[in-house]
Amino acid sequence: MTCFLVEIPLSGRDGVDRAIRTLRTAQVRLSASERATRLLIAERITGDDRLVCVIEAPTADDVRDLVALAFLPAERVREVSAVDLSARQDPVGDLGSGIEP
Repeated sequence: MTCFLVEIPLSGRDGVDRAIRTLRTAQVRLSASERATRLLIAERITGDDRLVCVIEAPTADDVRDLVALAFLPAERVREVSAVDLSARQDPVGDLGSGIEP
């Protein structure tokens, strides 16, 4: 399955816990309809009123539906891919294709 990075704007510090709870509840509701989504990571950006999540789902539309079902606004949804460290890539600076010259 594909992973997506989602930015969710929040209001107030207590909004983080509520947002994570509603995302998990929405995940359970979507799994009942056989649309597999999974919240992998959810962290508040320090100094910013945003929650950044990594969600595993078949499509970006499934991610948008999950966030909408949680009654949260999705500011950005981006597909992300893992860095393969077995190809001796530098995880900080090289997010290339993994093909060595």
